Amino acid sequence: HSLRINNYFDLSGVENATRGFRLGEHSDYAGFTVLNAEDVRGLQVKVDGQWFAVRPRANTFLVNAGLVIKMITNGYWHSSSHRVAATATERRTS
Repeated sequence: HSLRINNYFDLSGVENATRGFRLGEHSDYAGFTVLNAEDVRGLQVKVDGQWFAVRPRANTFLVNAGLVIKMITNGYWHSSSHRVAATATERRTS
């Protein structure tokens, strides 16, 4: 079992803070990542080489398969590349 917590530091006072990324392109390693989708801001998913923003939705969870799932399903399930854009400057934890 594993639990990962991401801490996005306070960027207030940082010039052009919302032009970059809080977390660069990556694929999750663990089995599944579950996010409260109504609190997801800045998440982008790569599909066929193009980035798409994930829109927050109330009362939903986003489930992302990790690289382990891709390996044990022999590629049937994919592990998506994603990143987190800096859309706000306040500190948050996910």
